[in-house]
Amino acid sequence: PESRNLSRHHSDPDARVGRTVHTAALQACSPSGIRVQVDGRQVALFRFHDLLIAVKAECPHAGKDLTVGSIADIEDIDGTRFVITCALHKFKFDLRTGECVEGKASELEIYGARYEFGPDGRPIVWVGFPSLDSSFFD
Repeated sequence: PESRNLSRHHSDPDARVGRTVHTAALQACSPSGIRVQVDGRQVALFRFHDLLIAVKAECPHAGKDLTVGSIADIEDIDGTRFVITCALHKFKFDLRTGECVEGKASELEIYGARYEFGPDGRPIVWVGFPSLDSSFFD
């Protein structure tokens, strides 16, 4: 129908620019996280709204980069579980506990993580290893 065609191809240039900026921001967000090196270790960072999660970047089963896996938001009786699915063998890991919830693999290493915005507005991220007291991330 004609009305659908008009809504998809809005003629207002300002609305079109706003939609383009919004789309570009969505495309810039990685759906599965980002891989970074911290203190010589490969770490995968995942952000869900204000929650920052840091885990070992490789799947404990076969070493595949978890940032190319898919992320699901799974509701269970306790609330929300964030689960990463390894792209290689489709094993699923709970990003909060490291538990392998589908497949047979050892637990995923989980690290404490937090962020805040610096004076210039850019985020500063801290990732904790066992040598850093966990109370830093409370």
